[in-house]
Amino acid sequence: MFILSFDCGITNFAYSVIEFLSNKKNLVFNNKEIILKFFDNNNYKIIDINNINLYKINNNNNKDSEFVNEESAPIPTHLNSAGGQPNVKHTSSSCDTSFDLSNNKKSKKKSNFPNLHKSVISLLYNLINNKNIIEKITTDDKNCDIKILIEYQMNINYKANIIYNIIISFFETYFKINNFNNFEIITINPSYKIKIAQNIDNDNKIRIKYINQYTYNKKLVEIYFLNINKKYKFIDLTKFKKYDDIADSFIQILSYIYYY
Repeated sequence: MFILSFDCGITNFAYSVIEFLSNKKNLVFNNKEIILKFFDNNNYKIIDINNINLYKINNNNNKDSEFVNEESAPIPTHLNSAGGQPNVKHTSSSCDTSFDLSNNKKSKKKSNFPNLHKSVISLLYNLINNKNIIEKITTDDKNCDIKILIEYQMNINYKANIIYNIIISFFETYFKINNFNNFEIITINPSYKIKIAQNIDNDNKIRIKYINQYTYNKKLVEIYFLNINKKYKFIDLTKFKKYDDIADSFIQILSYIYYY
């Protein structure tokens, strides 16, 4: 079972990809109190954990880079707004996914904000063609479980909502065109990752330090992720300047396994 989990950041686009060597119903995950032992009790493989700056995708001309820019990315015509797109299921229709934010008068960076549609699709296309994913789902078993997790975005967060809808449209289109049978796109309630991370603040030391509720929630999940990453060494954190977006995408996977 592959789980691809996305944090819909409008600047930093974070994701976590894990392969579990058993399906969801066979994962050992019985008690939220011992959640930190989850990775001791289950066989898994970290495919990728990353945080991409959307502003830099278009300007990245390094051929050895893990992600190519939008000009060199082989975006299929069926995923390009100019080439037409088949009807796909959307969980929200509040935003046009081809909307270009570079014309947003309220944007602080009038000319530097990327073409959101092509930038995100370029990123997603490179991700799904990661050899650890594409080889498994194309040559081994097209019926293997693939779960796409996206945090629910309120309509008022219109930029994040655009990205949310792009992800849904991309994977609905990609998997159906390539005849993948066993995929599911799941909208995750953001409160669940807070409930999971809450166990590390039973003494309220983090709450005392961060009075603002939004800041507290972000820090709580970030600290929780840092704790488990310290133990299991999922990724080298020295290459990242900030961890909260990565933490959101990673703990969202635990939210799915425990609550869904």
